[in-house]
Amino acid sequence: MCAEVIPHHRAHYLEYSGLVTPAPDGSPRGSVTQLAGGEYRLVIPPRIGEPNLVPPLIEVDLLDAMLTGRMTLREGSGGWTAQLHRD
Repeated sequence: MCAEVIPHHRAHYLEYSGLVTPAPDGSPRGSVTQLAGGEYRLVIPPRIGEPNLVPPLIEVDLLDAMLTGRMTLREGSGGWTAQLHRD
């Protein structure tokens, strides 16, 4: 399974905390809470020339006061995993 790029979100969605819209069958999907916010720098960017393809490995440096270090996002057979390597 490959991740698909979705249309750009409005900026306020990135800061939203609260209930998530129910699934199409009406079942609840839970809630989200923003834990940190700030800036990041891509270390391993998406491949140029393939705008709709999300690579199986993405690395970013997190530059937030609460959350700093290198975040590795990796796609595996069971889905995506994230690992934070603190400075």
